[in-house]
Amino acid sequence: MKKSVLLLSGLAALALFTGCPAPGTPDPTTSPSATPTAEEIATFNNMKASACSEESSLKSLESTQSTNVAFKNTSGSSINIYWLDQNGARKEYKKGLASGATHNQQTFVTHPWVITNSADQCMGIYTPTSTSAVTLDVKQTITVGSGNTSTTGSTTVSGDVSEQRVRNGINCLKTKNSSVATAVEVQLNLYTQAKGRGGVFDIAAQAYLTSAAQLLTREGC
Repeated sequence: MKKSVLLLSGLAALALFTGCPAPGTPDPTTSPSATPTAEEIATFNNMKASACSEESSLKSLESTQSTNVAFKNTSGSSINIYWLDQNGARKEYKKGLASGATHNQQTFVTHPWVITNSADQCMGIYTPTSTSAVTLDVKQTITVGSGNTSTTGSTTVSGDVSEQRVRNGINCLKTKNSSVATAVEVQLNLYTQAKGRGGVFDIAAQAYLTSAAQLLTREGC
């Protein structure tokens, strides 16, 4: 019982040390109600934004109005770009567009384009409405996993929660001489002490690992 209390109380201590809410604590920047809309994910010109929930009803319509879209990524994370064909199926056009990079793409007015995060989770759908000056600048990315919606960019949360990801991230932080490396190492140590013990220990272990992954993503690792 004392071991259980010690492990769980470590969450509150880590919250104070890192300045981040302890795992399980509601955070308005990462709650589903704060999930950015397609209009908030990107700034755009001469394009119409559609929600990801509309993807199944969207497809490319016949058009003779050719145009060019300048896709720019300033989100801080890589993105993928897909065209929705005449049957509404995704066709990959640019995989892993890095932050700071631009992809110029010929297309047609009325042809929708899906922007996804690196895990191919839809973030928004954008359709050109003009034959000139069509631009899309992706400002942030969102990650949806384990029933939670999180944002990356100005508020960053990792979608990859695994022990190996955290260990690799610690090496990344040390390469950057980041002071956060110590906090993440503490969380990883608490995780290894708690994992596999069942009950409240396993709950605490997953919370430590999730919190560590969140810090890594916020630090760009």
